[in-house]
Amino acid sequence: MNVNNTIFIIATALITLGCDAEQPLNFNEHIAPIIYENCQNCHHEKGIAPFPLTSYAEVVENARLIKKVTASRYMPPWSADPMYQSYLYEGALSEEEIDKIGNWVDQGFPEGDSSLMKNPLDFISKDTVLQKPDLTVCMEEAWKITGNNEDHYQTFVIPVEMEKDCYVQALEFKPGNVKAVHHAQVLVDSTGMAYTYDQQTPEYGFGTFTQMKFKVNGILTGYLPGGNGPIKYPDDTGKKLTKQSYIIFNIHYAPTPIDMWDQSCLDIYFSEESKPKEIRGQTVRSTHITNGPFELKANTTRYFHAVREVYSDMKLIAVWPHMHFRGKSFEAYAKISWFHTIPLVKIDNWDFNWQNAYFFNGMIDIPAGAEIHVEAVFDNTASNPFNPVIPPVDVKWGSSSYDEMLILGMEFLDASSDSKKQ
Repeated sequence: MNVNNTIFIIATALITLGCDAEQPLNFNEHIAPIIYENCQNCHHEKGIAPFPLTSYAEVVENARLIKKVTASRYMPPWSADPMYQSYLYEGALSEEEIDKIGNWVDQGFPEGDSSLMKNPLDFISKDTVLQKPDLTVCMEEAWKITGNNEDHYQTFVIPVEMEKDCYVQALEFKPGNVKAVHHAQVLVDSTGMAYTYDQQTPEYGFGTFTQMKFKVNGILTGYLPGGNGPIKYPDDTGKKLTKQSYIIFNIHYAPTPIDMWDQSCLDIYFSEESKPKEIRGQTVRSTHITNGPFELKANTTRYFHAVREVYSDMKLIAVWPHMHFRGKSFEAYAKISWFHTIPLVKIDNWDFNWQNAYFFNGMIDIPAGAEIHVEAVFDNTASNPFNPVIPPVDVKWGSSSYDEMLILGMEFLDASSDSKKQ
């Protein structure tokens, strides 16, 4: 092949690539699938986002903003490093998808053939992306959040009676007031002690859950800032819910200048299998820190390293990292041996307002004897724009957003036939 032919081929290829980059795009065929699959979980009529994106008109109205926030990767929010580990339901857009949105806006956002329109998720009629729930559990009364610009925590206990023990395969926490509910834990108590305690308090529910002196059976699910929507487990698995249980909503209400009301609910979907594999939960937290105590002095940054031993073989389904405003970076991995580690999650730029549970593409085998490691950095200086207290003050572990936490939650199947006590 001579030089002239080579130049001709290269030039032709470049022209072809340029034509593809500027190909005519339209909403119904090219843009709707991206918006509906990646944005609608929050951007619907009853969602937490400030405006819906469920039609061509709604998307066009916000098209230039969508181009800007997707190009900068500010939206859709996805904190985990995609090069470190991959997950189900990843919220990050590909470069191709970002380019499509930008080019479509530049072309004047044409609508296209309506017959090619992808139907939006039916949030309006179903109020969920799942089918009709098997059981819905709601707060028995509406709760008033006092408008005093302070964090408030309240715990509500709801009795549940069923004909038999069931296994939960999917859940969806639905805040009654998306502007007031910052985050929530949903727990299970089969002893009735939480309900008994609640009956002794004059108001509906009671205060900070961490101060109570009873033990719960486990965490059912959670509602996190930005990481909302249903949670669905593998088909042959489930979380056990005994026929007589007490479901606990431990809710953090964000500061508000005006009085608000909330009556949150939980939709529960049961497994169709008679006895699926039972999902269990554990955490790595402050008690596992190797370079403690967990204290952040004012005007300092600090690194913490926590380690928890794995006592029985596990199949890891999902992890959820948690810190507050002073968190800067978070990394978790399983150390199998000196020469073998398995990456779990890595977040280089922690954002308290966007947190997720990360479900792996396939369950990860972690053998007994391995260690779960968490490494995190906190910034308690005035140069941290997210520091809630300026000038900075000394900070310790606490449930308030003005305190700090370091947690890695894990959900897994026990793969060992004779596990030790965890």
